[in-house]
Amino acid sequence: MTIYNCNFIFRRRYDFNADAVKNQKRELIGNLGTLNAHTRYLEEWSPDVQEDAYRWVPTGLYYDLVDDGIGLESVSGITDDVNYFTNQNLWQAMIQNSPLTVSTFKNNLNQMRPANVTTTNSLFDQYD
Repeated sequence: MTIYNCNFIFRRRYDFNADAVKNQKRELIGNLGTLNAHTRYLEEWSPDVQEDAYRWVPTGLYYDLVDDGIGLESVSGITDDVNYFTNQNLWQAMIQNSPLTVSTFKNNLNQMRPANVTTTNSLFDQYD
């Protein structure tokens, strides 16, 4: 969650016209169309990038829970059909029942949106 929050706050605070960040492969990436470099980093994040020692941390998951499903499935391999959570929901799910696992965090989110359990579970499964 920390990387997501940093990118989220950074996007709101700074201008992105000249922005560039390093992706999971440690390559410098910049803006792409309407995506700034920070959003692109999160959208292109994949648990399958072997060069990333921290690929097991589901960085892109948090962004995929709140974004509008930008559609970079061809890059990330993640199909994002979830767009109904807010940052407040994520924080609530992180403090409710003091989750110590991703599974408990997912269950907390599912309790908030029971009608969307199938799509939420599908997104989490792709990051597993």
